[in-house]
Formats: sequence, C-alpha cells, structure tokens
Amino acid sequence: MASRRGPLVYIVLAATGQDVRRCRQCDCCVLDDDLVARMDLLPSEVMQAVRQDDERALTNRTIWVCADADPDGMICPEGLDLHAIMAVLREEARRRGLAPGGP
Repeated sequence: MASRRGPLVYIVLAATGQDVRRCRQCDCCVLDDDLVARMDLLPSEVMQAVRQDDERALTNRTIWVCADADPDGMICPEGLDLHAIMAVLREEARRRGLAPGGP
C-alpha cells in the first residue's frame, strides 16, 4: 500500500478547489435513480468519510459508479462539484492500492 499523502479533505481541496466540509449532508443531491441504485454509499456519506479521513471514502463502490455519471446529472445544493471530487477519490484509491482489482 502506498504511503499516505495527507488528510483526504486537503487532497480533494488541493486537486479541485472543492471544500467537502461545505457538505451539510442534506441528502438533497440530485442524482439519476439508476445511478443511486448501483451505489453502496450516498454521496453525502462519501463526503462524511472524506471529512473524517476514513478509508471508506476510498473503498466504496459509489466513487467508481460516479465515473459513468454525467457531470451535469450530479448536482449538489451547496455547489460542490461531485463529479470532480469523486474523480480525485478514485485517483487516490489507485495511489493507495485500494482500487478494485488492485493498484
């Protein structure tokens, strides 16, 4: 496993300019129903895991499901770019050897 590069909240912030601490966990994200059906965590739960620097932010199915999503179909009421955040989490999962199928 790759060494840790720092807290996830700062990795996301540095890569995207998105501060996941703005997520209020309102569960009001606008998402396609088919997309949600394939997720194991809601985006708000992924954001909570990022804020807590919890490895679940990198080991869930949701970040990989979102790779197939239309960026315009993932809308956060707080204005967070969910598509960009999920992309950073996928890359970090790869770096740490946590991606499905290994590094």
